[in-house]
Amino acid sequence: MNQYQEKATDALMARTRRRPLPSGRLSPRHALYLASAAVMAGLSILIASAGPISAAIGLFALIWYNGIYTYLKRITAFAAVPGGLTGSLIPAIGWAAGGGSLTDPRLLALSIFFGMWQVPHFWLLAFEHGKEYEAAGLPSLTQIFGPEQITRLIFAWLAATAVCGLMLCLFSMAYTSVVRYFILAFSIWLVWQGGRFMVSNGKGSSLLFVKLNIYVVAILGLLCSDTLYTRSIDLIPRFIDQVALKAHYFRL
Repeated sequence: MNQYQEKATDALMARTRRRPLPSGRLSPRHALYLASAAVMAGLSILIASAGPISAAIGLFALIWYNGIYTYLKRITAFAAVPGGLTGSLIPAIGWAAGGGSLTDPRLLALSIFFGMWQVPHFWLLAFEHGKEYEAAGLPSLTQIFGPEQITRLIFAWLAATAVCGLMLCLFSMAYTSVVRYFILAFSIWLVWQGGRFMVSNGKGSSLLFVKLNIYVVAILGLLCSDTLYTRSIDLIPRFIDQVALKAHYFRL
């Protein structure tokens, strides 16, 4: 849907001109049909498997991204800040599907982490391809700030993302000490990488983009493994009791 909306500007940028629509491999009409079918199928699956609340959150995320954020990208270089709300809503879909309360502080911490990450995620792309955005008629940070200012801005948001990663521990998202130490180590690593980027005046922005995504995947992997480990520890005694009980009845 987003590529249908931005097909004209995508054709003007080297990074996106090979996408199906600007390259001519897919017609705009067919793209709109496919996007609409995907939206309807996705919402139907959410309603059937996750419930109406999850579907409503998903629909709101779609409206915010394609109706608000995509429009703001054409008028301001800071569209990524309100656009981060879309990413913040994604964990709420799964949280509601799992029966969690939308007012749970843990969900708030996780949503803020997702939303915070998206801002430097986009601005690193904008820093790398700023001239392309300008050529396509889109506002870019490179039109407003110099390289030194942009690198300091990106560093500040990277550091804020790392702090939000650490905050997950304070909101009982990590149970074991080992996982907490790993989250601390990865957060320090991200701040260090951001510091190197700032000191080098923006060298290696594409590599830092990859490292930022690695950080997010690592934090989520640690949280998932921590939960699985904690639950398995709770289930093992129950499993042993069940086996012992069945063995007792078998002897009788």
